[in-house]
Amino acid sequence: MLATGSPIMVLGPGCHRIGYEQTKGWEEVSRRVSLVRSRTAEWFVEEDPESAQRFLDGFWLSKLSDQPSENDRSEGRLRAIRDAPDSAPRTPLDLCRTELATAVLGVLFEGTRCLGSEIATGRVPVIAWQEIAHRAPAATVGEPRNSVSSDEATSPPFVSQDADVRHARASDHMCRAVRVAEAVEALAADDRQLSIDRRAVVESILTEDAELDEDEIERLKNVLQIGTVRYVLAQLRDECFARPGSRVTGAVIEWLADLLWHLFTTDSRVPPSQAEVAFYVNLQETDSGRGRPFARSRPGESRRRLDERSTQGQIARMIATYDNGVEAWTDIAEPRRAFTRAICAALLEQWNQQPEIDAEEEITPVLALVPDFDLSFERTLLELMGKGGVVHLVLPVWRKPKGESPFLDWVIGTMVRSATDPARRGGKLPTVE
Repeated sequence: MLATGSPIMVLGPGCHRIGYEQTKGWEEVSRRVSLVRSRTAEWFVEEDPESAQRFLDGFWLSKLSDQPSENDRSEGRLRAIRDAPDSAPRTPLDLCRTELATAVLGVLFEGTRCLGSEIATGRVPVIAWQEIAHRAPAATVGEPRNSVSSDEATSPPFVSQDADVRHARASDHMCRAVRVAEAVEALAADDRQLSIDRRAVVESILTEDAELDEDEIERLKNVLQIGTVRYVLAQLRDECFARPGSRVTGAVIEWLADLLWHLFTTDSRVPPSQAEVAFYVNLQETDSGRGRPFARSRPGESRRRLDERSTQGQIARMIATYDNGVEAWTDIAEPRRAFTRAICAALLEQWNQQPEIDAEEEITPVLALVPDFDLSFERTLLELMGKGGVVHLVLPVWRKPKGESPFLDWVIGTMVRSATDPARRGGKLPTVE
């Protein structure tokens, strides 16, 4: 406003997700969560399946809008995942994703309870959740543990013992998650020489005649990134669960929650938030060895050196899996469409209300700061314009010429409203130079 003398339209990082809960993409996410919820009844049979399901219910509600409509309160919003689709067909990819997500849920569930028991001892000040930690007893890591009854858990020593039990159970789930990820990665690689252990895991996931098709293999390898997921799970197992004296922290729990959400939403057609893109990018760290920061990524953060070409390809494949504005919107929900059109109409009205000026006078630009990762806003803006309408795009980028220090630069491009498809010119997207 100070720079231009006129208002600047600023869209927050969540604006492009308004109304996404009513899309077919969100229906797919709820279906996946429902499959995992149903699977917990078998997976946690020796523990507490109902508590695990309530934990998943809370996790689900935390991902929905803060202000549901009157007819969409908590019970109604849980109905979509509580009505397990037992009769619905499940693809081989469904079965692989469900098994892996259920194992990760087990780690998250028991790890969270472990830290809760640690906090209950009163020995750990609850100042920063990310730094709260529980260290497994060195002599008993990986050994079977029996549950501590609620009657016994009335004093700090018993509560501490309960934390040890939770840590051991989380370790068991983590080992299972790694085995499942290894087996699924081998399936995606079409490895015919499976080891006995991996073959046993595969047989527990898929029926005898079930096979992944080429599209499912592509999605597993290049969108869900099963190879990277397997690698980081194994690293997390070694650093925080399976070694003597290993530590589970609040930061690790947050990272596991982001991984679980990644398994639920990847290639679902739900547009990713900035935080989800940050997790996706930092999942691809190329540094090997110990020291990976298992903590929640900040939006826009790139923690370590990444392979630039590989990262660009991964992000492009991810963007191609949701309604991103490159093609005309198909089943996008009315609230999101209405919101986007209202913002674009306000921007155009701001431009149309400018007083007429002579050709020599400077035109005051009408600006919108848009944090989206797609062209939905630009496409809608062009749809509201007449033929020949123009939108200029300005993107901040970091440039690092060879042998020089990085500096902030600007990429500038132009989109022109054509007579056929508003966002295309000559059948192709405009080139940004």
